[in-house]
Amino acid sequence: MGSKVRLRRGQYTEAELVQAVSRVADDKERGINVSQTSGIPYRTLMQRVRERKRGILPEKKRRGSKPSLTLKYEHDLLAWMLGMQTAGNPVGRKEIIERANDLIKQLKPDATLGEGWYRRFINRHPSLEVQPPPVAEQPTQPILKTGLGEVPSSSAPSMPIVIRGYKKRTSKATVVADESSSMQLLPFDHTSVRFPPQPVDIPDAFRRQDLQHRWDMERERLLIDKQTHERAQREALLNERILLAKATEAELQLKVAKAKAKHELEQAGLSPAEIDEMLQ
Repeated sequence: MGSKVRLRRGQYTEAELVQAVSRVADDKERGINVSQTSGIPYRTLMQRVRERKRGILPEKKRRGSKPSLTLKYEHDLLAWMLGMQTAGNPVGRKEIIERANDLIKQLKPDATLGEGWYRRFINRHPSLEVQPPPVAEQPTQPILKTGLGEVPSSSAPSMPIVIRGYKKRTSKATVVADESSSMQLLPFDHTSVRFPPQPVDIPDAFRRQDLQHRWDMERERLLIDKQTHERAQREALLNERILLAKATEAELQLKVAKAKAKHELEQAGLSPAEIDEMLQ
């Protein structure tokens, strides 16, 4: 029996991991065999394989804490995505990142979420998957060639991200009758026919949740404004007390100086009338 390769946890390069992922995804080798021969942990290997299939680019390492949304806001984001999906307008990577930045800037104006956060967000929710467009709608979008194969680059059009288990509305079709009165189903051509925009039917539950979220944001903003004004008021009162104390101290010093001058004038032999006239 051959000796089993020992797993090199954290002791393999990114290029070795990319090559192992390619063996599983492209060469159709079994993940457990690739893990044993490469020494890369099976769980790490298969996670990267799943990320590649979902079109997720590897995250570049960076220092510092990772910006993230709170669990509540992340649930709000998922509810918004589901509402858009059920309305027939699933959102993509760009829209998700923009919405997440709108949420986090309500409490942290300087915080910014990007590709790293998006990658972790997708990994935290396995029900999310990339929905490639139909073959007829796949134009010449930018493709990034890496060791993981060909995946959409960050400048490529954003593909819809859908939540598995929920059906989205299908595209409309045009039905025409031929001379023999038989019915034929033709695909809807978006380039030749224009329909007026249909109103988006958002479920009441999501509408209420969106209203609740907007109220929470507004309440949080008003509380911050209230705290800011109260702090400014306390600082103004403190400054007023400091100025009053300085004025009192200056008045006391004036009385001491006047008494000292009066004493010196008396020793010099001046009369009280002359002293009072001089010290007025």
